[in-house]
Amino acid sequence: MRSSHWSVVLVLVGLAVGIAVGSGVFERRAEAQGVPISPQPARFQISAYGYGSAGAGNPAGRGCYIVDTVTGELWYAAADGQPKKISEKLR
Repeated sequence: MRSSHWSVVLVLVGLAVGIAVGSGVFERRAEAQGVPISPQPARFQISAYGYGSAGAGNPAGRGCYIVDTVTGELWYAAADGQPKKISEKLR
């Protein structure tokens, strides 16, 4: 009789914990980011790309283009290589 009493208690505790977890009691809500201290426009803009291999002879590739919005210079970085300047001023 004593073992059936503990099994009933454990089942009830398990149900209570399951209901609490399922109802979201333990969830933390996401918060929006605050306003930046100095709302300046971004200096660099990055456009990244990547593509997979389509079989033999067509290797995968990835890289990015970087624009310096202050000087107008355009840079290119392929894969994990160093950025190379491909244009002086764009303006």
